[in-house]
Amino acid sequence: MKSKICFIIFTTLFAACSQIKTLDDYTSKTEYYASINKQTRKKLVDLYLMDNKKVRAYNLVLQFDSSYFSTEDTLKQPIATKNLHKIEFVNHFQGLVKGFLFGAAIGGALVLINREYIGATFDLLALGGALISGGAVGVILGEKKTYLINNYDNEEINYER
Repeated sequence: MKSKICFIIFTTLFAACSQIKTLDDYTSKTEYYASINKQTRKKLVDLYLMDNKKVRAYNLVLQFDSSYFSTEDTLKQPIATKNLHKIEFVNHFQGLVKGFLFGAAIGGALVLINREYIGATFDLLALGGALISGGAVGVILGEKKTYLINNYDNEEINYER
């Protein structure tokens, strides 16, 4: 029983660390782009271009034909949307939420596994410690989000900085 609980918890941990979104996850391209614009507003993102380059961008505005972003050097730089491969960024708030939930699962598992041997004080300490440490790790690491804009099947790409 203990091994099943541990397997479920660690499988959930690795499955919840990142998200990859595609146009197929949305009803329309307008909704997809609006979601990306909302998620990336005032955030630092990595833009992966179709010509194998990587750009660190801020304030990305994604549109059908052309998109705009800021870098350290420029205030507003245009780029053709067809030249974007994917967008990646880290969402620390969602990392906090998922870390907190993962901590609750770990703390609950510890309480269930050790219920016969240790009293209620340990139960509260285990659950509270797991919640706090899970949330702390979650907010530090965050949740990596990837939005695929234009797909291609070449997996052996080395992006330049």
